[in-house]
Amino acid sequence: MNPSKTYGVIYDLDGTVLDSNQLNEDAWVHTLKPYGITPTREQFLFQRGRPGEVCSRYMLSDHLQQYANEVLRQQLRYVEERYGSVTVFSGFWETYDKLCKNDHCVSICTSAPPERIALLLDTHPEFGILQNNIICRGMYTYGKPSPEPLLVTAERMNLQPSQLIYIGDAESDYLCAVNAHVPFVYFHGKNATPDEKIPTAIPKIRDHRELIWLLS
Repeated sequence: MNPSKTYGVIYDLDGTVLDSNQLNEDAWVHTLKPYGITPTREQFLFQRGRPGEVCSRYMLSDHLQQYANEVLRQQLRYVEERYGSVTVFSGFWETYDKLCKNDHCVSICTSAPPERIALLLDTHPEFGILQNNIICRGMYTYGKPSPEPLLVTAERMNLQPSQLIYIGDAESDYLCAVNAHVPFVYFHGKNATPDEKIPTAIPKIRDHRELIWLLS
């Protein structure tokens, strides 16, 4: 990573900015229980950062695929009913302020649907400052790990991939960054389950304030 060439910082949302991984996992457990399914650790890691429709199909065995849409609706409803209790990871807003003061553009690139972003703005109104800089499903065709979400975000920011870094908590975020040729930083929040599929050579932060040190 070359700090002198970094003009834009892009964050994943769930599990990176918002401490919401446990809520998402609880939602899958609750939703899949009537189908006799207990999600595995591998499934929990897989669903991070990926589009919901991909995750619901992945969670279900072949003979249950016809229920994928209903499972996704139930999972989303469970999360949305509890989204107001989700907290922002420590240090994010402090880091955001410092990035802006250092003339770094900041955006969010997420697999969340537009309805989730509307809920975010309703339950966490402080994100209104980023409202026009949130790229979500519906603004691109192919979800992570396709490069398209990040490339669309780069275009919206009027920056080249080499001028950006992407901060995420999941393999899908990492692969999206690799495919888009955007440098990646792995956010591994406290108490989070590490994803061994992300190479150890990738820069890792446990607190958002560590990003300022990486860019200094």
